Amino acid sequence: MAQGDLPAALRKLSGDPAKRCRHVVTENARVGRAVTAMAAGDLAALGDLMNQSHASLRDDMEVSLPVVDQLAAIAQATPGCTARG
Repeated sequence: MAQGDLPAALRKLSGDPAKRCRHVVTENARVGRAVTAMAAGDLAALGDLMNQSHASLRDDMEVSLPVVDQLAAIAQATPGCTARG
């Protein structure tokens, strides 16, 4: 499914299925943008995409753990890590 089709699909879903669908569709789009960012050597864009991916795994897939969230927060606050580079 194209990311542009997501709003219509989400109107047909609710609760957990909607969140899981949103994660899968947006993660697929992020992977494509990550490939482009890596090919261009754009580490800031790649870091931002990684942050978005973690947020989606945490909020939409609900598969994160407090310790993983804490590590992500530390990385995001550390100069040179993820999108803060």
